[in-house]
Parts: sequence; C-alpha cells; structure tokens
Amino acid sequence: SYYSKGNCVVEKSTNTIISGYKNSIIPDGVEKIGGYAFYGRADLFEITIPDSVKIIDVSAFENCVNLKKIKLGNGVTVIGYLAFSGCYSLSKIIIPDNVEVIASRAFHGCEKLSDVIIGNKITEIGQDSFSGCIVLEEINIPDSVKKIDEGAFSGCINLKKINIGKNVNEIKSNAFSYCEKRENITVADGNEKYYCEGNCIMEKDTFKLILGCNN
Repeated sequence: SYYSKGNCVVEKSTNTIISGYKNSIIPDGVEKIGGYAFYGRADLFEITIPDSVKIIDVSAFENCVNLKKIKLGNGVTVIGYLAFSGCYSLSKIIIPDNVEVIASRAFHGCEKLSDVIIGNKITEIGQDSFSGCIVLEEINIPDSVKKIDEGAFSGCINLKKINIGKNVNEIKSNAFSYCEKRENITVADGNEKYYCEGNCIMEKDTFKLILGCNN
C-alpha cells in the first residue's frame, strides 16, 4: 500500500505523501502532502511542490525551522491549517493563482517572511493565517478575496502598507491588530462595502471606522 520515491513515503491508493525526509524530492503524480508529513524537520532547507499536488494538509511543514525556499506548484488549491507555521527561515512565498483556500494559521509565526504574493483565486484569508510575520512590511489583497478573517495579519508589527481589493466585503475584528506601524492604506475603486478616506478604511453604509493608520 506504500512505496518510496524521492526520499518520500507515498500511499499508493491516495497518492499522498505520508512522510518526508532530508533531501526529499516530491515525485510528480503525488496529489497531496499529508498531515505532519515533514513536521519539525530541521534538516529540510528547500522544497519544490510539483504541479500534481492539490492539497498541502494540516501541519505538513510546520516547524521546519530551517526551510528557506518553497516553490509551490500551479496545481495547489488548498494550503491547510498550520501548513507552514513556524517556518522561521522562510523569507518569500508566492501563492499560485489556483490556490483557493489559505487556512487558519497557515503561515503563522514565519518571522523572516518579508515578501508575500497572493494569487488571484483566493476568496478568504484564514484566521491568524499570517499572524506574527514580524518583518512583513506590505500586503496586497487581490480582488478575488471576499473575507479577511480574525487576526489574519495580527502581530505583523512592521506592516506599513495595506492594499485592499475591490471585492473584500468582510474584514473581521483584529484582522490587523498589533500592526503598529501602519502608514498607508488603500481600498480599490469599485469596492461596494468599504472606502478609504484620510488613510482610514471606512464602512460605506454605517460610516464606521474599520481600520486607521498612525497618520
């Protein structure tokens, strides 16, 4: 029911990686990186996810503290709960356009993550998904996103610039809490729920202040 390839253990019936190791090369044809498959592997420095992979499951790469480089394949649709949480050495992530779900705490505590590019199919940025990314300075929320969940960018203490896409219609409480260096906020033209005035995000119907800046 299992086979080994590329220094990975793969379940035949589901094409799921059950366990990965140092110098693993994820084989083409694998469709899922299973839960905890690479959990805590301090000897993993980079990984390429092939286009065949659709799901990166719960805690798949959590606490891979020396993982510096990740290339996500274009087939990935789901980045699961805690998938890359605690990858302290990761500095950049490009989330491909086919990804639809960034689950809660997916990149929580990636303390060196300074460059995040979010693809154009994401509809929801999960709870605490980028919380504690303390060197992140700018985030662009694409037009596909409808909801920014609670604490999504909480504790990003160096986040200065926030650009909100035109289809965001729900910004949950504390989505940007403890982002104490906020300097510039924009909301895309055509957003039906929010607008930007005086470097603040306002709710159109209620004139409620949703998010402000230091200036």
